[in-house]
Parts: sequence; structure tokens; C-alpha cells
Amino acid sequence: MTSFHSDGLQFNYAVRGLGTNAFFFQHGIGGALAQPLRFLLPSDGKESSLDQEPQIRSRRFLLAAFDFRAHGATPLGDPERLRLDVFADDLVAFMDHLQIETAVVGGISMGAAVALQAALRYPERCVALVLCRPAWLNGSMSAPAIAAYAEVVRLLRDEPSPEGALQRLEKSDIYRVIVTQSPDAGRSLLGQVRCVVADPNLREVAVARLQYLPTGQPGLELESAAAVRVPTLIMATPNDPIHPFSFAHALAGAIPGASLRRLAPKQLNDGPHIREVNSHVIPFLNSVFR
Repeated sequence: MTSFHSDGLQFNYAVRGLGTNAFFFQHGIGGALAQPLRFLLPSDGKESSLDQEPQIRSRRFLLAAFDFRAHGATPLGDPERLRLDVFADDLVAFMDHLQIETAVVGGISMGAAVALQAALRYPERCVALVLCRPAWLNGSMSAPAIAAYAEVVRLLRDEPSPEGALQRLEKSDIYRVIVTQSPDAGRSLLGQVRCVVADPNLREVAVARLQYLPTGQPGLELESAAAVRVPTLIMATPNDPIHPFSFAHALAGAIPGASLRRLAPKQLNDGPHIREVNSHVIPFLNSVFR
């Protein structure tokens, strides 16, 4: 495992690609670094068939991602420090570990919120910003997301077995509402429990991150976002109760000069979504790294 140490924790990370230009792309809540590493570069770091297409050929750059606290192979640490501003500090510690002074920062869902925090807390370190399916606005996730994750926390605490928690979640009203609007969002919600089914030792970690992270996050107000002064790409899908398009639209309106791209609804097959995100991110990175 490749790791760095900061704030008393050992953080798992991975890098791919080559070059002095760096893109730090981070995962969502309950995810891990494998999520952002599905984008832009194949596992061997060589150009993919997508990169061979002239209109979206990528310049050489380094793609870096790490597991946030209480995610992937990074331990929980102090639950009180499960805050997005702390995660942004961890991201900059990751940059310092790699000896990279400035970079494009971005993320998916929670990773987008962390990237925005990093751009606001450390503007001298951020040369551009990529927010994919942002899920936090004014310090909180959407009302459906908050309700859904609160239900997951309750079930994981009350049910003797994680399998029982998963079965009850699948039968819950909040799951039916979410999966009806977005099958992918429903799959993601079940994934918050399935990880505990796979490894019951993760119950405490899963409960902690879903208890602390969805609400009460400082520094993500629209007024703060207006201070961003770097090129910004925002992407979002319609009909997603966990990642409302209205959140992306509001951020695009608040950040001067931000570019908003409406993505097709995310399907259970991730391939089309990954290709569509690549088709926007690669030209954006090319424009920044020229």
C-alpha cells in the first residue's frame, strides 16, 4: 500500500500518469480512490483508445487520488474530525507529500465539496477546479440524502446483523423514493450498507462518516464560493436526489466564470457516464495545462 502520514493517520493513495502537471481527483462519501481512478487514465497509465481521439486527446499529466479519513484503506481516526475542511487540509498534505506546489483539484460528490474547500482555504495551491456531481450546498447535502443516510445509520445501529440492515433498507420508503428517481443513486445508497456486509468490522466507520459528514459542514456557503478565481468546470446529472442538479446550477451561478455541463442521467452501467465525463474533463485539463 502506498501511503503518507498526516495528522496522526496513515492515508492510502495512488498516482497514475506522467508529467509535471497534476490533477488531484477525489472520491465520494462511502467510496475510495478506485472511483476517481476509473476516469481519464487506464490502470497502466498509458493512453487509452479514448485519448487517441483527436478532439479529446489528453496532454501528459499526473492523476492523483487518496482515500479520505474513514474511507477505503485510511482509518477513522477521531470522528470529530470528519469534516470537509479537515479533508481539504488532508488533500493539501497529500500535495505536499508528492512535492506538488500547484495543481488542478477536483472530485466527485463529496470529493467535489472537498475540492471546493481546498480552493477556498488554499487558493495559491489551486490552478483550476473540477466539480463532478456536487452534493453539498451551504454546508449540507440534500434533504433526501440526509434522510437516507440517517436511515442507514439507524439501521446499522439497531440491526444485529448488517444483512438485516440491508434487507430493511431495501424495503424502506426512503430507498424506494430514491431508486425510483435514480437507480444509480439507489445502488449507491445500498452500497453504504453492503460494505459492512462484506466486512462487519467497518460498521463503526460507516456509521461515523454518515453521522458526521452529510450536515453541518462549514465554509461551503454560496457567498464563499464567489471567492473562487480559477477556471472551474461543474458537471451534474438531472433527476438525482443525492446530487441535485440545482446544487450544481447554484454553484455555477456563484463562482465567477464557471462552466456548467449537464450530463446524461447516470445508469447502472458506468461506461457511458465515464466517457461523457472524460469528454468534458480532458479538454478542460488541456486548456489549463497548455
